[in-house]
Amino acid sequence: MFFAGTEYSAAFLDALTTRYVSGLCDRADWVVERFGPLADNALDSLVREHIGQSGAELALESVLWAEDNA
Repeated sequence: MFFAGTEYSAAFLDALTTRYVSGLCDRADWVVERFGPLADNALDSLVREHIGQSGAELALESVLWAEDNA
């Protein structure tokens, strides 16, 4: 199972004013700035290279797998 934003997500998030959501938006902006320019294969390589350093709390999953299996 995975979740993804839709065209309504931004309006929903704009309605939330907690510090948590503000921090979440800041982190999302950072992720897009840092990793957005990477091609899919470069991002995949980066994740695979570093996933072992993060620990068992992370699992390598792809939202594209559903598309690959279709």
